[in-house]
Amino acid sequence: MLIGALIGAVALKRRRDGAQSLALFCFAIGGVYGWRAVVILMKTSNIMNLELATSSWPTFDSYFRDPVVWAGQIVFVATALIMVVVLRIMEARRA
Repeated sequence: MLIGALIGAVALKRRRDGAQSLALFCFAIGGVYGWRAVVILMKTSNIMNLELATSSWPTFDSYFRDPVVWAGQIVFVATALIMVVVLRIMEARRA
């Protein structure tokens, strides 16, 4: 993800037309991982103490199937795709 963001940032310096949507998409996809981190932080108590840490998920499968995690990921990806399409339309109108 970091590599994609760096490519987008370098492309912004060289060409502004397609690079904006690439950089925006990479940063928005990075928001998925941020969302996962926020959900884990909110649903885990004593996260900094390994011996006392407990989460609301008894197994990894229950975490993986948690609708809160999936809903946030879907919202981030959908928002990123919509914003990329809007940027592409705006770029086409300027050209």
